[in-house]
Amino acid sequence: PDSQAFTAYLSACAKVAKYEGKSAWTKAKEAVSLMETSKVTTDIRPYHAYLETVSNAARAPGGASMVSEAERIVDQLKLKGKKASTVTFNILLKVYLNSASAGGIKRFERAILVLDKLKREQLKPDVMTFNTLMGIAAAGKKMSPRKKQAFGQGLLVIEKMQTNKVPPETLTFNTLMRCCKEWGEVKLVRRMMEDAGGCDPNAQTYSYILQALRYSIGDDTEAKVMEVLDEAGPKILNAQVYLEGMQTLHRCKATEAVVKLLDHAKSNGVEPNAFMFSAALKTAAREKDGTVKELQDKLMGANVQKTAILSQQLEHLGLQ
Repeated sequence: PDSQAFTAYLSACAKVAKYEGKSAWTKAKEAVSLMETSKVTTDIRPYHAYLETVSNAARAPGGASMVSEAERIVDQLKLKGKKASTVTFNILLKVYLNSASAGGIKRFERAILVLDKLKREQLKPDVMTFNTLMGIAAAGKKMSPRKKQAFGQGLLVIEKMQTNKVPPETLTFNTLMRCCKEWGEVKLVRRMMEDAGGCDPNAQTYSYILQALRYSIGDDTEAKVMEVLDEAGPKILNAQVYLEGMQTLHRCKATEAVVKLLDHAKSNGVEPNAFMFSAALKTAAREKDGTVKELQDKLMGANVQKTAILSQQLEHLGLQ
């Protein structure tokens, strides 16, 4: 087999690694070993495909160990006579990102050092480099020891972008929004988006804002949810944004407000779907008034394809 054949095989391993994890990685590693012992003339592409396999395998349980393998292969590229590129290091960062959910609580500290490696190789980071770094910071928010650090790490990424003269994009700020857990942080990111220019908020932006509100539930949470929805407006609002709003209102036990969002959505051209009705029923089930019956009537008048969860809820509430 030639270089193209090895690249194709390793690319196939990368796809399978999303489901098979280390099993696919083992096959890919054997293929790389065969390629090197066969002394096939190759460029960097087979190694990129192998790194993609490692990256996808890092998502699987126990995937944290894949980071060391990715670092090893990148460090050895020069010894193999291969010139790494910005793409190479971007894939390495994807390994850090995918392994973060597998228990890599110190991934950001290791990942940020990739910028130094790029500089030593006289390579320039691009917006994908920084978006991936931002994703690693956001992933750390899920781990209790690091919740308070995520936003600071995200701001550091923005600072590094400015130093390297790489303009952020909407995705950059959306991912920074995922690092937020206080309303003040949300407002700061929105100002940064406006100052950056060309980074218009989208549905994902508002979804993440509504998620951030769940970390600081207070007496004004309901008003803030409505403020966010009004700012988004009919051109941006969709079922996902409304669902995030309903789930946030559920946290502050605002049953009436949750139900009203179904009508609010319709008035903005968004037809409530099964997930929205499911969220409303979950909130209404805590009340002993006629809210559940009201929702049943709304559901009967809506063209909604029921999900398994919604059907189970209706059955549990005796509405089927």
